[in-house]
This record gives sequence, structure tokens and C-alpha cells, in this order.
Amino acid sequence: MKAPLSALRGVVLLLPLASLLVQVACAPAPDPFPLEAVVRPALAQARAALPAQAEPPDPDGDLLEQIDGLLGFVNGLGGRGEADLRAAALEEAAGLGQAAVAPLAERAMEGSRPDGERAAAIEFLGSMGGARAGEALLAITTAGDPAWVRAHAAWRSADARWDGVVPDLVLRLKYETDHEVVVWIADSLARFRNLAGLDGLIAVADAPSTPEIGQLARARLTECADGFGFADGRTLRDAWQAGSIGTMHGASPQYTLSVWAWIARLDEFQLRGVDDARFLLQRLDSGVAPLLARALHDESRHIRFHAAQCLQRMGPRAFEAVPDLLLALDLADLAPQAAEALGSIGDRSAMDGLAERLNPGTAPALRIAAARALGGLLDPRDTAILARLEQLAGPSQPMEMRQAAAESFTLGSGSRDLVPFLIELLSSPLVEARTTEEALSSLLTRAAGGGSDQAAAVLEDWRSLEPTQGTILTAEEKRSILRKRTALMESWLAAPESD
Repeated sequence: MKAPLSALRGVVLLLPLASLLVQVACAPAPDPFPLEAVVRPALAQARAALPAQAEPPDPDGDLLEQIDGLLGFVNGLGGRGEADLRAAALEEAAGLGQAAVAPLAERAMEGSRPDGERAAAIEFLGSMGGARAGEALLAITTAGDPAWVRAHAAWRSADARWDGVVPDLVLRLKYETDHEVVVWIADSLARFRNLAGLDGLIAVADAPSTPEIGQLARARLTECADGFGFADGRTLRDAWQAGSIGTMHGASPQYTLSVWAWIARLDEFQLRGVDDARFLLQRLDSGVAPLLARALHDESRHIRFHAAQCLQRMGPRAFEAVPDLLLALDLADLAPQAAEALGSIGDRSAMDGLAERLNPGTAPALRIAAARALGGLLDPRDTAILARLEQLAGPSQPMEMRQAAAESFTLGSGSRDLVPFLIELLSSPLVEARTTEEALSSLLTRAAGGGSDQAAAVLEDWRSLEPTQGTILTAEEKRSILRKRTALMESWLAAPESD
């Protein structure tokens, strides 16, 4: 009996559908972490977004004469009674137009000019404002001589109200050695809601080059803390590092372009450019984290690696990059750096993804990085992961894994159980002791905060061994510090835990 024609037509119609289903079933799944050109197109897009800006005309003789007349007038002013005259001169300077920027910058840099005229030229640039004045002030902050010229330009940089100066102003913190200049760089950055200069401000306040500079640093630190609603500068610094301070209000296209330009420099062959880029990117506010997260997908391995490193050093301020970093745990050449960044950021949503990488079969570098990263996420409630870390700290594991697991177990649990092993590591030639020192210091800090008088005393002695900022220790000096810290930990360990 023949099949009905309608049934045969149904079979014919189903064949293409079945073929399509097979193709869909066999098609590769979309790449969860695609690599592509990211930074170059973003940089081009940021350039295209810049508002059109006409070139200013060349300054004519009348303008130069007007500039010199104003500078001479302000230089001749004396006491406070002439404040109105000074304000009028500033108002007139602000209306000179963009053609006046270059001549004012030149006069600010001329060492043969009276100091009062140089200072007035810098002040005029601040009152004019805008991108060109901001760029000029940055150039003076970078290369002005003597130091007071740089300090004055740094102070006036925020007056120009152009946030494009922020990344390069942050970079000046790396190279500036004069304490007064550091104070004013930090002050201007704070007015842009970037608090990367607080560490320098605190260091100058604690150990100033002169008593007057120390008084200035402490005053600016207090005013900065008051402006952000905090009791003191150190508390404000901690809040910044914890990601509790908001980003700049409405970052300009110039700022975005500058950030992408520095991210692009992560791919440079010359180490100086890469190091400068890492230094400043990790010190920008949390608004840079999404851009660095995008850079994790760039086709350049160098950009991916250094972007992850910047996110790690940003710590909690990089919280917006967590989803991309979790995906990067499956990218072989980026996974260890992604794990370390997740641990530094401290978002507990990363805990399961990191704990999964403790399993056998995981690449050794990633397994160790995951073990170390978990120390920044765990607390005593996470008993299953803590038990796993305690096992991985056992003698059957490689020494690097034992160290990472023991540190994270101790940080997460607050327990003293593995402290004897960590003390041994302080003098072990098989591992780098820095992370172990950090773990033990954190344990002491927690115990002191919990009311242990002995832990507080040991912690004070521990911190007193910290070398002065900028000091380069010899190998023997490092060993001496480790021996003394070993003795401190042994004395604390020997005390009753209930203290």
C-alpha cells in the first residue's frame, strides 16, 4: 500500500529542519572570553569623541604687551589691602583668550623673570581654565625650576577645571622628590576626587623635609579629610583604597582619551612606558576599572596581562571588573593573574570560582594563585574551603602551594594552627617571605583589634621594623628584619590564646 502523498510531503519538509538541527547541535559554542582588537579601536573612538577645538591665533605684539603689563602690575602689588586690584587683574587675564596660554607658560618657565611675575603667570593660567591652560600647567608641574614653580603650578592645576590633567598628575607622584610639590599635587588631585596622593601626603606629614612643610602637609591632610567628611587623612585613605569614594563627576572626553592612551602603552616594548602606565592606571578612581576590564579581552597578551595586574593593585576599587575576571579564569595565559586580582578585590562572589580551581587537574600556577586569592575572601563560616586549604598546606604538596594555602587558611579562619609553619617560612630559602609577612601582620592586627594587649604590643614592635619608605635594604638587613619578626611571632605564639 502506498503512503499518502501528504505524508511524503511531510517527510520531505522535515529533512531540511533535521539537517538544520544537526548543524546547530554540532556548531561550536560561542567563546565566553573572545579576544579581539579592543584598545586600538577604543582609542580611535575616544579621539573622535573630542569636541572640535580651533587653533588659537598667534599672539600679536599688543597681546604680549598686555600680558607683560598685567604680570608687572600683579608683581608690584603688596599687602592684603590690594586684594581687589589683584582680583581685577585676574579677571582681566581670564579674558585674554587662548592665544595668551603659550606666552604665559613661557614666562612662567623663564628663570630670569622676577618670581612674582612667574607666579602671576601660573595663577593667570589657572584662572583662564580649559584644556590648553591645564596642559600648560601640567608641563610646568613636570619641568618647572626651581621647585616652588612646580609646586605653584601643581596647586593651580585644579583651578583650571580640566580633568584631562589627572592621569599625568598622578604620574608625577612617581617622580617628584620635593615635599612641597608632592603636597600640592596631592591637594589638586583630591579636588578632582582622586586620592592617590594621600600616601605621599601622609608620608610628608610624618617625615617632612622641614617643619614648615610638615605643618603644611598636616593642614592639607586635615582639610582634605574634612572635605570628604572623614575624621582624619588616614581614615580617608583607607576608604579610598576600599572603594568607598565615588568617581569624578562626569569625566570629560579628554580624560577618557588619556586613560585609553595609557592603557595602549601597556603594549610598549620599552619597560619605562609600561611601568609608568601601570603606576598611574592602578591609582585612578574606580571609573577606570570597566576600561581595564575591556582591555582584558584585547588580542595583545601584554595588554591583557598588565591590565589584570593593574586591577589587582587597585584592589576593591576594581569591583566592576569582577565578571570579566571570573571569565578570564578559563583563559590559560591570564587565569593566574585574574585569580590574584579577584583575591585583591575581595568580592565574595568570586569565591566559588576560585575554590573550583583548587581541584586536581588545574594548572599548578592557577591552583596556587587561587589558593592565595581565597585568603582575601574567606571568613570562619567557610568551613569546607578552609578544610581544603588546610589539606593543601600539608607536607605532600609543593612548597609554594603549602605557603599559599597556609596563608589563606590563617587569614580566613583567624586560627593559630598553621602559624608555626608560617614562622618557618619567614626564614625559608624556598619561598618569597613577603606574602607570609603580610598574612602574619594581618593576623596580629585582627587579634589586636579583638582586644589582645599582647598582640597589640607585638604588632607595634613588628611595624617598627618596617624600613623607611624609599629605603633599599641589603640582603643581610632583610634577613635581620625576618629574624626579629620570627622572634616576635614565636613570643606571641607562646602566649595563651585567650589573651
